[in-house]
Amino acid sequence: MLQHGQEYKRPRDYHLQGTMRKTHRIEDAIIPAANGDPGTTSNAVDLRGYGLIGLILPTLTACNLTFLASDTEGGTYAPVCDALGAPLLVAAGAGNMALATEELVFLSAYRWVRVVSSVGQGAPRTLHFIVKG
Repeated sequence: MLQHGQEYKRPRDYHLQGTMRKTHRIEDAIIPAANGDPGTTSNAVDLRGYGLIGLILPTLTACNLTFLASDTEGGTYAPVCDALGAPLLVAAGAGNMALATEELVFLSAYRWVRVVSSVGQGAPRTLHFIVKG
């Protein structure tokens, strides 16, 4: 089913531990250009209960990334925080790296996620969530 004009995303082939796999998908979160804003928020990414395996970050204007979560796409997004109420973050620096599952375990409970950059980006940045069906 198409949602909001997006194309249906088919599984792609990936090498994983030396084996070709077709069970993985990429869900893209796009952080828009800043337009003078100090920080910007991506579109909502539907993790659909898939297993989150990794996140590939493009080159970024040095920043930290925090996350917002909701149980529905159009719902109210709340910051993903630790037990003390501090937002969980990824120190992305200048990006251009891939994060492993262990670094993202705090997102595994959520279906809809948005990514927030602490610094406005000079151009749109596409982050790739790698999920396993």
